[in-house]
Amino acid sequence: MAAPMWNLLVLGNDLDRWPVLAIQPRDQEVYEAVSTRLRRSGAGRITSRELSGALWPHAAGITVVMQGDRISHLQLSGSKVVATDAPPTTGLWRVAAERGRAVVLLMPPDTWDDTVDGPDPLATAPRIDALAGQRRLLGGLAAIQR
Repeated sequence: MAAPMWNLLVLGNDLDRWPVLAIQPRDQEVYEAVSTRLRRSGAGRITSRELSGALWPHAAGITVVMQGDRISHLQLSGSKVVATDAPPTTGLWRVAAERGRAVVLLMPPDTWDDTVDGPDPLATAPRIDALAGQRRLLGGLAAIQR
């Protein structure tokens, strides 16, 4: 099984920014395994309304664990998902993360081309919105541990 792609994004506006950890497994088998573990930890399907209103489902069983300026792993209820290729956090991501919470999103395997180094920032928001509209976006609001 290939390791998932880890991408760091910031969603919102100048007054309300949310740090986002978007995980995209490279194949359906890994997607299903991570999806099951995230659901057991409190993640749910995110709707367009929840996405546009930043009404993230609270995922009490998920913690984003940081080591320095990188994400080390997701601690889930009873297991963890190691961030083998997570990029370093950006200044904007760290500022948005000061509230101690991050949005964790699980993207279907076909969301971004894995030959590029992370998603195209200009294409990110419409693609995430489309996935929410199709009820294909799984995620939740997780705690951040430093």
